[in-house]
Amino acid sequence: HYPLRRQRQMCIRDRINSEYIRVRDNLVPTTFVKVDKNAQLKDDIEKKEYDQKTRLLVDHQKLEESRQRLQDTRRIGEETIIMGEDTLDTMKKQKEQLLHARDQLDAINPNLKKAREILSSMSRRVITTKIIPILLIILLVIASLLVVFFRWIWPLIPSPSPAPQTPKKLV
Repeated sequence: HYPLRRQRQMCIRDRINSEYIRVRDNLVPTTFVKVDKNAQLKDDIEKKEYDQKTRLLVDHQKLEESRQRLQDTRRIGEETIIMGEDTLDTMKKQKEQLLHARDQLDAINPNLKKAREILSSMSRRVITTKIIPILLIILLVIASLLVVFFRWIWPLIPSPSPAPQTPKKLV
């Protein structure tokens, strides 16, 4: 749009200048009244030309401002694209890290299961190795107490004597 608009503005300006020159050259003051008409016509043409030049300058200024805004927008768009690409690269790296971590976790899970089994068998063995000596000690204490009881205390306990029986008479 920019080159076409600029070209159109230049065509309009060229036509105005050529029209001004043609009118200016064709004006020949013959009488005082005609001079005034010609001067008035020249003034009208100059005013129109000034108004058109002013409009062209204003339009040109607006066009420059629009062009500047477009350049700023393009620059911001390019920066956004660059930031988006950087973000995408970072996300790809993070995805790779997460996939690697997941693979490591998948490899660790069987090891954890095996370690859990080993620990539970170890705890059973520890409990067994603690319980067996405790049971042996308890059995030895009970056996010692029984030996002491039957060796020294049992003989001291009087045995109940049987009640005398009366002989039955035979009839």
